[in-house]
This record gives sequence, C-alpha cells and structure tokens, in this order.
Amino acid sequence: MNWIVFLVASLLALMLEAGLDGLLRLGNVVPAMTLILAVHVAWSAPRGVVPWAMLVLGFGQDMTRPFPVGQGGDLPLLGPGCLGYVAVGYVCLHLRPQLRRASPVAMVLMTMAAGIFMHLVVVALVTARGLAFLTGEPVEGWNAPDELVRRFLSLLYTAVLAAPIGGLLERTNKLWRFSLNKAGPSRVRRLH
Repeated sequence: MNWIVFLVASLLALMLEAGLDGLLRLGNVVPAMTLILAVHVAWSAPRGVVPWAMLVLGFGQDMTRPFPVGQGGDLPLLGPGCLGYVAVGYVCLHLRPQLRRASPVAMVLMTMAAGIFMHLVVVALVTARGLAFLTGEPVEGWNAPDELVRRFLSLLYTAVLAAPIGGLLERTNKLWRFSLNKAGPSRVRRLH
C-alpha cells in the first residue's frame, strides 16, 4: 500500500469531516468520512497493513474530536478512536471474503457492520472512563444511551454516503497500489 496516498486521504477525510460539519449536519448528526475511508482501506489492503492503517485513522479521529474533561477544557482522549478503528479493521477483514468488493450495496453493508462495532467500542471506553474505580475524570455531559442513538443515526447517514464515496475511492485503487503487496514473494530472475 502506498502510505503517502493513505496519509493524504486520511488528512482529507478528517478535514472534510471538520470543514463540512455545518454543511452536512442534520440536527446533531454528521457523517463520518474517515469511517468510509477505513472500510475502503480495510477491504482492499493486505491483512498485515490493515491494523496499522486503522490505528493511524483512529489516532487522527482522537486528536480532532476532543471531549469536555476536567476543569472546563476540551481534551483529546487517545484510545477510544484508535481501538474503535482497530475494530473496524477486524470486522472488515472477516467480512471481506463474503462480499463482492465493487458493489455499492456491499460497501453500505460493510460500513454499517464496521461502524456498529466501532461506535460500541468508543462508547464503551468513554463510558468506562467515568466509572468510580478508574482514575480518569469522567467526560462532562456524557450519556451513553443518548450517545449510542446519535452515533447510530450518524452511522445511517454515513452508510448512505458510503455508496457514492466508496465508488470514487474504488476508482483510485491504482494510486493506492494495494495489489503490489498481495503478490507474495518476489521471484528472482535468472540471468543466463
């Protein structure tokens, strides 16, 4: 996989989420462009690359989405997004043999399945932060049931956008060079 293309695409996805937040917002629901990118990468990249790529996307998500923690300040919480995106990679790696890759319906289904696991992991970890026996300060105003409903609605919105955006990403596969890493061991040519 071409990591430069991946990093540029990751930055673009994070900037689109932040920049188009007001334009694409429906109530308090915003689509997750990084989730669509994560599904595309986890579906196409070699198995050994997927966890690392998901950690990068999760780190970017954690750094750009701070939570209100402590004395009136918003702080990035490293971990929930990283582990949530690792769950995305895990789900995609296990589902990708069952679904036809170029199908828009398959992209929507994969985004829904992966997104459910990602959001469950993130909500569980942020909720666990507020438990009395842990040393971290709870996130102010955090309500797990409300957050699950909001994230599910966001996931539905993201899944609707997954078909056209996934189709565009599919057309860029030559730039990503996914197949170069899948070829297996290189063969040495004999010189006569």
